[in-house]
Amino acid sequence: MEVLSESKPIARKAHTCDHCWCDISPGEQYHRAFLKDGGDVWSWKSHLDCAALSDCMHRDQDLCWDEGINLSEEWSNDREEMLRYRDEFPTVIARFEARSARRTGQGGQP
Repeated sequence: MEVLSESKPIARKAHTCDHCWCDISPGEQYHRAFLKDGGDVWSWKSHLDCAALSDCMHRDQDLCWDEGINLSEEWSNDREEMLRYRDEFPTVIARFEARSARRTGQGGQP
């Protein structure tokens, strides 16, 4: 995988975070990367704090630079690992917990 470019623009319209699947609101700064893998090219948009948690987990797990971490997959496959970061990234963890609560019918807001 190759990172073609990265930026931190201000959203002019609503986007969906590719990590937590919650809204990135107009006026909110977010992380955007354009990536290439083989013949595929795509953009990846995320909340700044979701990108920071992903970077932190990437570093803590000593992964190679091209081994990305998708927080949604981490939440599904190894929730306990993500919960270790609750104190440092409380808003990110709260978004995932709210999403899980909505899916199980327990209410909650993103």
